Amino acid sequence: MLNFPFDLPYGSLLNYIPNKKYDQAQKSREVIAKVKSGNEKIIKQIISLIDERPIAEALKHFLTPRALLVPIPRSSLMMTGSVWPSKIIAEEMIKQGYGQQVKYMLERRIAVRKSSQQSSEDRPSIKEHIDSLHICAPAELTDPETIILVDDVVTKGSIAIACFECLRNIYPDHRFMLFTIAKTQGFGGTGELDALAPHTGIIRYYESGNCYRDPS
Repeated sequence: MLNFPFDLPYGSLLNYIPNKKYDQAQKSREVIAKVKSGNEKIIKQIISLIDERPIAEALKHFLTPRALLVPIPRSSLMMTGSVWPSKIIAEEMIKQGYGQQVKYMLERRIAVRKSSQQSSEDRPSIKEHIDSLHICAPAELTDPETIILVDDVVTKGSIAIACFECLRNIYPDHRFMLFTIAKTQGFGGTGELDALAPHTGIIRYYESGNCYRDPS
């Protein structure tokens, strides 16, 4: 039984401004486009930066050798040859020592609208995400420290909360967290926004079914 509001901790490495109005964020958009396309070389380079200080200090309580990594499904259905960026990220994290194993426990059974292509009002709700997901392979866990949900970019956090909701009844005694390559930064900001920006925060989940990311 959850005590509301519930806080899902998250950590990320980069800032990302998708709005093309901000020219200074062009390099950030190019990097994230490569991540979303499943570019293994770029993903490997980004994950390798975790070893650099102060990144290790900022994220060390997220990325432990004993964690179980669960990639978050894409919004579309998986087809032969489909790219699954979260899977590539999680597998690279294991190669570099940030986790015990990867388990592909969640899949989409119904496609949903891509949040990145919707206004904030039209993005899929947490309930829509939950209804679209299927637990395909529950894992027998060997007492990992943490279950880390892995994704490429976090905006509001609805899909991460939906994945947590799907798994928490199976693993009520485990701690859940979210790790992403980047967090979406609001419509503003200055500077070279593809620069390394290790960040931690929470996604606060309310009994009403709403959530928000803090800091936003």
